[in-house]
Amino acid sequence: MSRHDPDALLAGLYGWEAQGGSNESQQGHDGNEELGQLQDDYGDCMQQEEVVDVPAEEAIRRIEEQVTLFLSCLTTGVQPDFFVVSRDSSNKALEAGAEDDGTFSLRMQQRQSLRSLVASGRPESMDQYTRIFKVLDVCHEQLLNGTQMTQRELYYRLKGLDDVGPTWTVRHVNEAVQDVVSLTRLPRSSLGISCSSKGLVAGRLLIRARQPDDGLGAAEEIIDCASNARQITGNIQTIGTFAFQSDAQVIVVIEKDAIFQNLAENKFFDIVPSILITGKGMPDMASRAFLQTLTTAFPSLPVVALVDWNPSAVAILSVYRWGSHRMEESMRFAVPTLRWLGMRSDMLLEAPGDVFQELGPRGVAMANNMLRTLRQVDADWAAELERMVEGQRKAEIEAVYSVCGAGGFVDLLADRLTGEAGRGLLGGVACCKGLVAGRLAIHNRRTGDEVDCTQPGSGWPRIGGHQIRGDPDSLSEQVYENAGAVVILVVQDGAIFQRLVADSIWEELPSILISASRGLPDEGILAFLQSLTAAFPELPVVGLTDWSPSGLAALARYRWGSRMEEGDIDGVLPAPELRWLALRSSMLLQAPAHFFEELSPEDEAAASSLGPLLDHLEPEWAEELAKMLDSGSKASLLAMYAECGAAGFCEVLAHQLTATGHA
Repeated sequence: MSRHDPDALLAGLYGWEAQGGSNESQQGHDGNEELGQLQDDYGDCMQQEEVVDVPAEEAIRRIEEQVTLFLSCLTTGVQPDFFVVSRDSSNKALEAGAEDDGTFSLRMQQRQSLRSLVASGRPESMDQYTRIFKVLDVCHEQLLNGTQMTQRELYYRLKGLDDVGPTWTVRHVNEAVQDVVSLTRLPRSSLGISCSSKGLVAGRLLIRARQPDDGLGAAEEIIDCASNARQITGNIQTIGTFAFQSDAQVIVVIEKDAIFQNLAENKFFDIVPSILITGKGMPDMASRAFLQTLTTAFPSLPVVALVDWNPSAVAILSVYRWGSHRMEESMRFAVPTLRWLGMRSDMLLEAPGDVFQELGPRGVAMANNMLRTLRQVDADWAAELERMVEGQRKAEIEAVYSVCGAGGFVDLLADRLTGEAGRGLLGGVACCKGLVAGRLAIHNRRTGDEVDCTQPGSGWPRIGGHQIRGDPDSLSEQVYENAGAVVILVVQDGAIFQRLVADSIWEELPSILISASRGLPDEGILAFLQSLTAAFPELPVVGLTDWSPSGLAALARYRWGSRMEEGDIDGVLPAPELRWLALRSSMLLQAPAHFFEELSPEDEAAASSLGPLLDHLEPEWAEELAKMLDSGSKASLLAMYAECGAAGFCEVLAHQLTATGHA
């Protein structure tokens, strides 16, 4: 294995006595060969052990062995010193993977730190020593009782002992716990210490979690991460028992909680089939353990990260990818295959100046410090840091999000993953933004597979319909069967689509439902709709949109295609017979005031571009647009649904279909 840290050339993870020339590791023996022999006897069996979980019985044995060694030293009259792996940054190295696949692993080197009951010139040494054995005592008690406590709970328990021993701060507890990890080769999860997790997960993932046995047999909980974002448990041993089910094609690690929430709300994971994870900044151990467990369960899934464009974000990326030298146990949760999706310098080439901030001296120093290692292990990441330093600037995800807007930002990431800008991150995966549900069966001529669109979609029990495959290859393989539908409903609002699917609206109103994950359909959805209308020319196609300029823009895109924005509508059109069913002004004459909102600047901009086209193409729609502008207001389908309820909303649609001659 090659080394990439010139200051850490020696191998080895553990030893009671360092074999190198560090002055730090040579203190405390005072020439006592008996002590050295005692330490070496134990060190020989522990030297090459990794920090891994073990059964409680083995953890108890190791703790008791430490106490036995301590007592043996006292009874033989020798000084009970020992050494732990130094957690100084200069004692780490990145080693190339054995498979020569371009991956690296963080490893601690041979240099060690002395922990001595009595150390000349080091008055704090006795306190360090005492803290280690106090933590061992608490861990021993936890393991005997079969209980766990968070490290914060451990701090408050030890804090109460200030009057009878050394003082305890959060830093003291952290250091003592890491010393115990190094000494016993046990992770915190095997010592009865759990993490305080702040991480979240959302997207195309089912988690099967076994509940504690209450004497009636262990129950199984099914956690659907597509319905809501889920908190990642802090119990790392519990994470290890999870079973996963997913049809995702990528795992996206997100630095910022706000961006995670926005992507989850916009159902990014239905546009690009994905699992979203956030550690809310620098990740805690549990979030990293969960991510590593996922990558083990789905080794073929690429893992990409979305972070700020600044040195602090590169540090976060490095912890996910290689672990932290400050926590030796954390290296087992490294994800060396993680790739940097964004923000990247090439994504910011045309960004306005107010997106950027000054890097500052601290950022420059941090970047230069990381460059010493990154230049040797990842030239691409190093080049990003160099660009930050050269330009003396940085950028946050939120600034880019505010410029793009929610829809534009989702498109940016989707194109990054699936388009040419994605640099092959997902190979030939198609970006899918559409869903279909209702009285439709889809047969695949090549594979023989059949999709019943009245059943829950995406391979697990959740609402949401089935993903539309609108690429030419998929369309050529698909054969459709009408399962009793009398109308095709094109739904603008994703939230309304989800409610209609949950209510199985096709049972009351025999229909096929189509929706974009957001308002505007992409080319794949338009091609799918066109293939449906060609297969079932007798079925009317009607649109359900908000009474708003943006709703009308979505409807116009379905009817005339994406070339409409350029005024070019020649050629084959996606759905030329599509009619606007709801919401119409005639349906809002007696609507309560809370149905309406003021037009936004985005609505006014959409209206100004739509107006001239609609005057020429569809005067009736142009009149509706004029009424919106005259009133300065808009109304949403969601408000009507909330007012009418599922049954009432279905009755409104049925009545409107009859009134417009489509039923």
